[in-house]
This record gives sequence, C-alpha cells and structure tokens, in this order.
Amino acid sequence: MLDIRKSVLAETICEQIRFCFMNLMGLISCKGYYLLKLEVKHFDLLLDVLSMKNSIEAYLDSYYSLFPSTEEYDFTCNYLPQISTLEKREESYIHLSDKALCFVEILKICSDNIKKYMEHGNYESIKDEIYYNHNVPSLVTANKDDLVKYYLDIECNDFKKNCSKEIVQPYEAIWIKLND
Repeated sequence: MLDIRKSVLAETICEQIRFCFMNLMGLISCKGYYLLKLEVKHFDLLLDVLSMKNSIEAYLDSYYSLFPSTEEYDFTCNYLPQISTLEKREESYIHLSDKALCFVEILKICSDNIKKYMEHGNYESIKDEIYYNHNVPSLVTANKDDLVKYYLDIECNDFKKNCSKEIVQPYEAIWIKLND
C-alpha cells in the first residue's frame, strides 16, 4: 500500500496523464502535429515516473527541455501541458502495486499505438485509443475492485467489440492478468 504522500503524488501524475489525453484530443482537432509529438513525449515521461524508470527530478528536467517556455510556440489551440503540483513534491520515485503497474502497462500500449497512428496520419485511431483508455489513469490509484470489474466487463468488452483484433490484442494479456 502506498503511503499518503506517494499516493497523492501518483494521483497527481495520473491527473497529468488525463491532461495529456485532453491535450492530445485538442491538438488532433486543430492539426497541431508538432505539439502532438511533444505531448506524446510528455505522456511517455509521465509513464516513466509511474513505472519507476524516472524520478520526479528527471521528469521535470525532461519536461522543461520539451517545453522550455510557452513564448517559443504558437499554441493555436490554447492547449498547454500542465505540470501542476509535481514541482512541490519531495519524493523521487513512486512504488505502485502490481495491479496498478498493469494499468501503467495499458497506458504504455496506448502511447505506443498513438505513436504508430501518428506515423501514418491516422488521427481517428488516436481518438479511439484515447476514448477507450481515458479511464485507465484513474484506475492506477483507485484500489477499488468494483471499478476494475466495471472496466474489464464493460469498457474492455466495448473495446473488443468496436476495434480490430490487431488493436485489441496487445491489451488482452494484461486484461487477463487483471482478471486473476
């Protein structure tokens, strides 16, 4: 179980991932390809913190190298990455449960798929990917079996029903792990 400070930090990072999803959707709508690439990199940086590959300090250094100042970019959509309270946290690493790490793995698959779709200009598939994974950041820290059950029974089944087997396949092994 996470202590309170690390739990708040994990929740803050998951909130940042939700901002990334919103930013990605907005950038797709206004064709902000360059900023879309930056936001996907930002998404990956947050996942590295959640999966304990990077410290908060390393995240912040990378974040500021991606977005050194808002004046240098033409933010035609008014979607800026949010850093929120991460700067005020003292902890360097987060330690998540195995179940929470499964949800982080789902988000990694989502990120990898988004990058593939970007290469091919398949923006509708990016929207689908975000749509079917938009609740996953909340599940990283939820620790509520009924929410996980709802996700597996309803959301995952809708994903399977509405998306190709090729898209769904990488997720299925993790969904099975979560069902155990």
